[in-house]
Amino acid sequence: MKIFYLLLISLCVFSNSSKGQTIDFTFTTSNGLFCAPQIVTFTSTATGSPSGYLWDFGDGLAGSNNIENHLYDFPGTYSVTLTVLYSNSALTVTKSVTINPMPTVTLSANRTSLCQPGNVNFSAAVTGSVTSYEWNFGDATPLQTTATNTISHSFSGYGTYNVTVKVTSSAGCTAINNVTIQIARIPISGNVNPSNGCLPVNATLSLSTVFPPGDALQNVLWNFGDGTPNTNTASLNIVHTYNTTNPIINANVLITSVQGCTNVFTFPRFAYGIPPTNTVANTVALRDTFCGSETIDFYGYADSANLYRWDFGDGTNDTTSTTTISHKYQQLGNIVVVVTPFYNGCAGQTRTLNIYITGVIANYTYANTCSNKSTFNFTNTSLGPISSYEWSYSDMPGFNETTNYNPTHTFPTYASSIVKLLVVDNVTGCRDSLISTIYTAVPNVISDKSLVCKDSSIQYQVLNTYPAGSGHNYEFNIAGNVIPVGGSSTYSIIPRLFGMYNDYVVISDALPGTCNDTLYLPQPTKVAGPVVDFTVPALLCQDTGVVFQNNSYPFFPSDNITKWFWNFGDGKKDSVQNPPPHLYASPGQINIVLEATDINGCKQRLNKAIVVGGLPNIVVFPAIDTVCTGQTVMLAAYTIDSLIWQSHPDISCTSCDTVFVTPGATTYYIATALSPNGCRRNDTTLVKVYGPINLVATPSQTTVCAGTAVQFSLNATGITTWSPSTFLNSTTIPNPVSVPDTNITYTIIVKDSVGCYADTTTAIINVFPKTTVDAGPDQILPYNTSFTLSPVYSAGTQIYAWSPAGNLNCTDCPSPMGTALTRQQYFIDITDINNCKARDSVNIFVNCEKSNLLLPTAFTPNGDGKNDILYPITRGYRSIKSFVIFNRNGSKVFEKKNFQPNIAAEGWDGKIGSSQGENTQSFVWIIEGICDTGMSIFTKGSVILMR
Repeated sequence: MKIFYLLLISLCVFSNSSKGQTIDFTFTTSNGLFCAPQIVTFTSTATGSPSGYLWDFGDGLAGSNNIENHLYDFPGTYSVTLTVLYSNSALTVTKSVTINPMPTVTLSANRTSLCQPGNVNFSAAVTGSVTSYEWNFGDATPLQTTATNTISHSFSGYGTYNVTVKVTSSAGCTAINNVTIQIARIPISGNVNPSNGCLPVNATLSLSTVFPPGDALQNVLWNFGDGTPNTNTASLNIVHTYNTTNPIINANVLITSVQGCTNVFTFPRFAYGIPPTNTVANTVALRDTFCGSETIDFYGYADSANLYRWDFGDGTNDTTSTTTISHKYQQLGNIVVVVTPFYNGCAGQTRTLNIYITGVIANYTYANTCSNKSTFNFTNTSLGPISSYEWSYSDMPGFNETTNYNPTHTFPTYASSIVKLLVVDNVTGCRDSLISTIYTAVPNVISDKSLVCKDSSIQYQVLNTYPAGSGHNYEFNIAGNVIPVGGSSTYSIIPRLFGMYNDYVVISDALPGTCNDTLYLPQPTKVAGPVVDFTVPALLCQDTGVVFQNNSYPFFPSDNITKWFWNFGDGKKDSVQNPPPHLYASPGQINIVLEATDINGCKQRLNKAIVVGGLPNIVVFPAIDTVCTGQTVMLAAYTIDSLIWQSHPDISCTSCDTVFVTPGATTYYIATALSPNGCRRNDTTLVKVYGPINLVATPSQTTVCAGTAVQFSLNATGITTWSPSTFLNSTTIPNPVSVPDTNITYTIIVKDSVGCYADTTTAIINVFPKTTVDAGPDQILPYNTSFTLSPVYSAGTQIYAWSPAGNLNCTDCPSPMGTALTRQQYFIDITDINNCKARDSVNIFVNCEKSNLLLPTAFTPNGDGKNDILYPITRGYRSIKSFVIFNRNGSKVFEKKNFQPNIAAEGWDGKIGSSQGENTQSFVWIIEGICDTGMSIFTKGSVILMR
């Protein structure tokens, strides 16, 4: 990992405050302790809007997040430095973090194995400065805290105790160790050899035991259990002669150790005897000849015997504690039977019986044919001189087969059938029979589906199975797997491999001569579904879009894939076959899932994990700088990762934290941080280069009419000064506007913002003599009076333009004439020989008198379109402020305010409310009018309304 170095550059301030921004950090641990190994959480408390963080943890490692969890493996005092990066400054603060050593403790005891409760001394060996010891003896006694490393404890009972000590250092660091104390009686095991036989017996009694360390055998007190005196020895073995037939049930020993521990062991029961006498033996039937079909009961007895061993003479033997036993023979002829009595393992006198087995013994074997499993061939293997035989079958009641010694019989296709063979010896009269059960069936196998999706369940079942109790076993051969299932005729499986499979079941029984059933499904089983696969890079960076290459295909080409489902692992999903590149917002391990579904509804999915690498942090200082041509500037890149400056003629070391550049023109320099996971991030610095200024003002010289605005512009920007300020709208901008009345020369100075260069120029404005016109005073004239306009013009006037034309006799002459018919304002625009212009105006008012406000003395509002409305007719009046009409009783019948005269629609139509009123009536009117000159005039009169 790359360690950063703080470099002093012109735009960086290396302290813990700058321009109102302050930085600091806190450090804490989860348990409030600082004991190695320890994770310490560092949190920046910087103000403002930092662009990056750089931590130096003082142990050769670094970090770049505002909150860092850092592991210190070893104790020590570490100088931790936080550098907070802002747009054009870096602030740094350093603090010391002390990680205290963890104490170690080893707990020992003067003894760990005790054969009886007692006292144990404990000692704790420690390293480091320990202030307290906390003892837990594991026996429910209270914890004890001491300031010393030794303690003694008395255990009051047997058991296993886990004793622990926890030590605490002055810094609060703790360590724990333990030791196990085992308190148990001396373990003893033993045996007697021999444990039975004929008296007298010299028996060896042996013991085995283990003593705790530091202890040993002191004494063994032997109680032989036969009433003889006890014996003390210092040995674990002794020989004793037994002369009693009584069972020994309480032989025991008391062991005492050097440390006074004791334990008692009792030997298992054993006994000795004397040879039984007066042995007798016979058959219960008191005869010696038997048919082969008979089970023979034997009788044997001897005085004092408690066990009899029988040898039946046919290679078999048996023992019994009773006087009778039964046996059936599978052979004919003379047989010698021997019985031996025992008393506590002491053999007595044997007795021999001679018997004779005669007649016949029924036996046969059978096997079916694989072509017809219901047909069985029977082979008669009976013993003895057979005079006659008889085969019978339960499916053919009343039928006996007596002619075929080795018959063949076909049984029902589904049945449990009984077969019986009877053989007879007419000479001895002996007969014997053997009965067997034959199971027949015609089974078949089915499945619940012929097409199964991979990784889903399919059920197989054998129908028409063999009857219950037949003992048949089933072996399913499915999708290449052999599955023996015992007696179950059904099986479910989830196929894990695609393909077409000829599945079958083998049914077998335990008989060597019978054929197995091999049952195939009517049609092959198709295990189908999509083969899902996609490729993604194992590692990518946070700012790189992931391109997913979908390589999935249907295992069977005809089973088209119809649905797609992508889960990108960041909460986003898609349902297209090939999604667009996907951008992850956060780093970490991402689990991506692709699921495909084919036309059969078979669904398969695949998970793949990728690692999204976080982008490294990098800050280049200064973010922007300005220099004069030919000056050198230092650039510093801050990162904890590998650093590369993009190649540039100014940069000789592309991997250095600090480079010096001398740009000839404004230039961008780019530094790249490359993290261990291959991810990269750029930061850029702009160095602005200021060269000489060749200042030019536009226009540099111009001539205008007085009062004409002149817009200036400069070919350079910077700190600008115009002087004098006369006529200018601003003196500090590159494009001010001047409106001069007289000639003026401006001096302009432009300096660049860094003080590299400055230049001066001038801009000259020449102003033509001012053109003027005075239209003269306003005139108030009687109505229809002639007037002449005679303005005063400046020298050089050559073009005259009057407006509006109105009733003037000319519009391009210096002194037009007109008639005063109404108020009118006239404008005169002139142009001189320099094309400079001027304007003025004059007002003509019509004299405003009461006589100029006229109303008729009568009107006839009868709707004939003539004299229907009473309204003011005026000359020289601007507006009517008030028009009121009263009837002869003094009541107001009409009022109108603030309207233009000479408009009939503004007048009275003769109605009084909604009524037309009387046919003839006289009214009084009052009018306040406003003259064109602004003067108010009151007048009144009367009018007669006639209908």
